[in-house]
Amino acid sequence: MRRPPVIQPSETFVFGNSYLDTSCCELFNSEYKLSCSLTPKENEILTYFIKNEGKTLTRERLLNYIWGMSAEIENRNLDNYIYFLRKRLRFIQSNYRIKTLKGTGFILEKIDDTKNS
Repeated sequence: MRRPPVIQPSETFVFGNSYLDTSCCELFNSEYKLSCSLTPKENEILTYFIKNEGKTLTRERLLNYIWGMSAEIENRNLDNYIYFLRKRLRFIQSNYRIKTLKGTGFILEKIDDTKNS
């Protein structure tokens, strides 16, 4: 049985040079004037990452929060959503990324551009 969608009030989250408008599922880069649409599920996952910026989110924690504890979802579904979110962050040239912490989980972090200097 699927959970009914939770209707959240509209919020805008700013992180680095990017922002997410949850009401229209749009991801923007204010510096380069780029944007892209997200699916409702991508919107929900990215919102969770932003609310937990800098914190390690385990696969289990993400699966439980996004789909619920009783959902029968395959691990690869989460990987696909993470893949597409990374692609969208790169497309808008965000200075944030979702990094995999091998054996631990994922983290939303600012890209350290001092390494390129």
